[in-house]
Amino acid sequence: MKPSPLPLASFGAGVLALVAAGPVTAAGSPPAVTVEPAAVTEAYFSTLTLTVTDPATGTPVPALVRLTDVPADAQDTDYYVDYGVGRTAATYGGAGWVDLGPGQTGAPFAVDGPTTITVLAYDNEAVGDGDGNDAHQAVGIQVAANPPGGPVGPWTDAASVPVVPATLTPNPATVAVGTSTAVTFTLTNAQGLPLAGYAVAPEVGSTPTGTTDAAGRATLTLQPATTGSVAFWAEDDADNGHNMAGILYAGAYATTSVTVAASLPPPTPPAPQPAPSPPAPAAPPPPPPPASPPPVPGAPPAPPPAPARTGAAVLARDDLPYDGMVGEVLAVRVHAPLWLTATDRLDPGVAAKLRADGIGTVYVVGGPGAVRPAVTAAIRAMGIRVVRLWGWDRYGTAAAVARYLGDPSGTAVVATGLRYAEGMTVAPLAAKAGWPVLWADAEGLPATERAAVQVVGVRRVYAVGSPASVGAPAVGWLERTGIAVERVGAAGGPDPAGTEAAVLARFAGAIDPAHLAFAPAATFDDGLRAAVDVAEGGGTVVPVPSGGVPPGLATALAAFAGQVPALVTLGSPGAWDPATTDALRRALGLGS
Repeated sequence: MKPSPLPLASFGAGVLALVAAGPVTAAGSPPAVTVEPAAVTEAYFSTLTLTVTDPATGTPVPALVRLTDVPADAQDTDYYVDYGVGRTAATYGGAGWVDLGPGQTGAPFAVDGPTTITVLAYDNEAVGDGDGNDAHQAVGIQVAANPPGGPVGPWTDAASVPVVPATLTPNPATVAVGTSTAVTFTLTNAQGLPLAGYAVAPEVGSTPTGTTDAAGRATLTLQPATTGSVAFWAEDDADNGHNMAGILYAGAYATTSVTVAASLPPPTPPAPQPAPSPPAPAAPPPPPPPASPPPVPGAPPAPPPAPARTGAAVLARDDLPYDGMVGEVLAVRVHAPLWLTATDRLDPGVAAKLRADGIGTVYVVGGPGAVRPAVTAAIRAMGIRVVRLWGWDRYGTAAAVARYLGDPSGTAVVATGLRYAEGMTVAPLAAKAGWPVLWADAEGLPATERAAVQVVGVRRVYAVGSPASVGAPAVGWLERTGIAVERVGAAGGPDPAGTEAAVLARFAGAIDPAHLAFAPAATFDDGLRAAVDVAEGGGTVVPVPSGGVPPGLATALAAFAGQVPALVTLGSPGAWDPATTDALRRALGLGS
């Protein structure tokens, strides 16, 4: 998610007088700094007007000012302050903009009278410490006297300008279970001014959603099925044209929740009600999605016959594979095909399949930046229901799918979210078994996935990949949480072929050799498109590098020799060189 340079408002609310510390005397006292407004909004372009004055006379004086990045605490390593003196949001990223990391101080700039600064402060959870801590962050201000022709005075810390999140307010804040209620969400910045063009959506699931209008409002119709609370968040709508390149802000702009009660108090006084009619016979509930059968300890369950398709499909972006691999689990669970589309337009071939197959529901895996609203709008225009499962990044999307499906088996797979090849072979096996697929980064499991692990009740994890791929931070947290972890992967550094070999060896007893398929390792799309059919048959997809089959992989494939009826290669014939296909045939006992 990226911050939005919405049109800058004239922030008239709030004036913060920042008086430098130290004794104030008639001669030599440090200058005072006045800042308007008194706070800035997190991940939003805010304008500050600085004025430096003589505390004795209150008149503006020339001075030097520099800004500092004030993080929440020593562990807050991913908070950034970008600012430009005399700049606007429209020029962001160009000359004159300064980027400060935690604790850093910017270069001095001269102030002589009211001076305008545009500030963007944000917690970059996409690449940072994952603390999610947005409280107590601030923009620090330091000031030094700079009289004409005189010496520059010492630097003095003035008070800091707090950075606060936007505010998302629901009305009403409480709804009744089983009712259809229109709830209006209002999004405002630190000064109470409306924020337009922001997407509002539930934290888990995909509907309802809306975009705030010029008054900062989005009205969503809630139909809650159970009591409790429904969390909502607001983010910059990926299609509103306000995104700026270079920022990977990954937290919500604002969050709130709507309480779901068993019933709401009747109006006072209650209106007289007629005698109720006998209730109509209730229609039988639709059958639940088939649950995954209990797995054989340490391995996926034996494959049942492939089920018939339903009127559903799963859709993911075609330029990155991570959402699609997570979508394999969803597709097998709901007995649906997995299709890929461009991020900004519905693929014509997918549109044709939607019509030809009579699809009634499309599960979109990925947020509005991965599969743009224009795509979902085109699907809805065909009269098809859209259910979007997503998070702020690939990790959040994996967590959202896991929470949506649950984990009846208590088993999950964790692979690296940085190199897709290491997860390609295990994803179909996980899909068949109904195991959630989660991604680790260099710092472990991001907070959204840690929460999902606990919510769905994961008790066992296969850490798929070498220690350089799924490292000690991820494994350590899982084990400290009481989860049994078994590593399945190469022993050394990142080694996709070695990890594939380890997966094939570990789960050989649950793989149907007749449904082994091989894909070129250089690309992912062919293997991803075939993965659901392969998984439903009890097989898997094995990416193979060009130029031959690595010895470890050949050894693992030899366990299936004599059981594979034919070599199944995915992709165009031109994607395969004869040496590689011959090596595969030899390893599988098919001759050369």
